[in-house]
Amino acid sequence: MADTWLREGNTASPIVSRSTEALKTTQPRGPESITLEPVVGRRRGIVGRAMATGCTLRIVTNLKQDSDYVECHSHAQSELVVPIKIADEVIAAINLEHSDEHAFDQEDEQIVQALAAQASVAIQNARHTRLIVAKTQLVWMNMASGACFHAIGNHATAIGDEVQLLRHALAIQQPVASLRLGLENIERRVADIHTLRITAPLATEEGVNSICIYDLLQERLRRLWSREPYTSVSLYQRPLAEPGVRVRVSAEWFTRALDIVIDNAIEAMTASRHRSLTIMTRVSGNRLEISVYDTGPGIAPEIQEHLLKHRIPKPPGAKGFGVGLLMAQTILQTYGGDIRLGSTGPEGTTMILWLPLEEAGEAPKTLPVGNGDDHRTEDVNHFSMPQVSHDQHRLREFLLVGNQRTSSWLPIVQGAASSLAVLRTVSAEHAPQHVAQRLYDLILIDATDVAEVPTLVTALRKRQPDARILVGTAAQDWTTAREVLRAGALDYLDKAMAADELRLLFQRILAAQRDPYLGIDVT
Repeated sequence: MADTWLREGNTASPIVSRSTEALKTTQPRGPESITLEPVVGRRRGIVGRAMATGCTLRIVTNLKQDSDYVECHSHAQSELVVPIKIADEVIAAINLEHSDEHAFDQEDEQIVQALAAQASVAIQNARHTRLIVAKTQLVWMNMASGACFHAIGNHATAIGDEVQLLRHALAIQQPVASLRLGLENIERRVADIHTLRITAPLATEEGVNSICIYDLLQERLRRLWSREPYTSVSLYQRPLAEPGVRVRVSAEWFTRALDIVIDNAIEAMTASRHRSLTIMTRVSGNRLEISVYDTGPGIAPEIQEHLLKHRIPKPPGAKGFGVGLLMAQTILQTYGGDIRLGSTGPEGTTMILWLPLEEAGEAPKTLPVGNGDDHRTEDVNHFSMPQVSHDQHRLREFLLVGNQRTSSWLPIVQGAASSLAVLRTVSAEHAPQHVAQRLYDLILIDATDVAEVPTLVTALRKRQPDARILVGTAAQDWTTAREVLRAGALDYLDKAMAADELRLLFQRILAAQRDPYLGIDVT
């Protein structure tokens, strides 16, 4: 006969299980509860004494003569009680009774003690889980309400701006078409507010599917870049990952996280002269990385230390508390991914989102995206977006690898690249890491400032396989030229080349659909 007693303050009550064949139980005929502390004129039972003292009690003879004995099973001659403890706290007890004397020995006691220890661990885990769930729910409620406030605040600001524009338009009697456009923008913002979702994302919800990230990105970017403030920003996409790469997420929640990162980037570029956003996807190990590059002023060091950790302290009325990024992080972590700051500086900021790749053998549940048209492309020049679909609508970015102070090639390259591209410089030491985090239409290496040019070219191509690289030197030699070209450079140039001639070369490279290996036959 076996039963379990649960402690409630200074009393304990029996819990009887009828589902286990291994331990057949019977309903006790004793009291519905017992007191753990001694009370004059009232026995606390063997169970009560064991729970009060925290000690195992094994009585195998003269059971009913014990001063604390309370009859539960009339035929009982032996009793074994083992407390279930968490640390020094007794929370329950396992009680075994048998109709024979000497029915329990030391081995039985050890077995039941092991069972009690396992029960203790299980109860502790249950308690911790309950606390974690409660804490997570509170954190999510706080974060979701903050993010919702953040999103509604952005929409409200945009609506307020549209109202001011409409008032101005009415005052100067602008055409009806202009007024209609303003009303449509307000209507769209209101619709966006109505569709805000604050229910926490779940990794097991029905909305989780096998998603082709490429298709989802294409569709979402097309929708965003059909309206302001997105259409005023040049958009480039560089898909380095295979188009068919899949992850398991909720498309709706992933889109929310992506929108937050993109909106932050666009807001950061408000005062920038050149406003462009580049999105690159690539596979790194067993995960898919999505890098979002902007051309904003970068994130201040005092902000970086709070980013993705907690709400950023700012004075009342300020913007950019980082709540949106915290929400995006929570969403991605729900599906086994995360978000991190890739790089930031005067030339812009990179945020990297990642998700685990769908494991082999998982049955894909394809989620239809868009209207089914296939918009895949392997070249950034062909990525189509409203108002930014052709090369002339985008400002290129060139990178010169060399010493900014001493490079004799820098003034010539600056003249040749003028109006064609934004030119940035980086040292040879930092170039591989920089190229891994930011895409460039053309990379130029000043060989005078680089010790091992072929090695550097190889390193750059490894981090950006479709990189177009030109090497400039003041002293050309055939052996070095062959090594540089074999490493993956497009051409090995004389730095004395005039700016006009170099400009024509730049234009030729940018106009090419594929990497044009221009110079020497190295076979």
